[in-house]
Amino acid sequence: MERARVAEVLRQVAQWQLTEGRWVRVDRALSAVEQTLSSGAEDAIAPAVHDLELAGPLRIRTRVGDPPRVPAPPETRERLNKLVLELAEQPAEDRDADG
Repeated sequence: MERARVAEVLRQVAQWQLTEGRWVRVDRALSAVEQTLSSGAEDAIAPAVHDLELAGPLRIRTRVGDPPRVPAPPETRERLNKLVLELAEQPAEDRDADG
């Protein structure tokens, strides 16, 4: 999966309105994305991004009494921003090839 596509998904996540429980699932999925990037195994990032997308909003209507949907908590938003910036940087192996 291309870095640009992963960054696009992360930017979409920042716009979501979810219940607090869903944000917990998003944070778990973000941990997997972070671990994949830090390990350098970017070719294995697709399953982590897929899990992140599955944690997203459901396409059903809410009912009276459902937990409220809220924007991303500040910590989650910061993690998303950091990952997008990291993905925007040129990978080390590409920098070495250019130099």
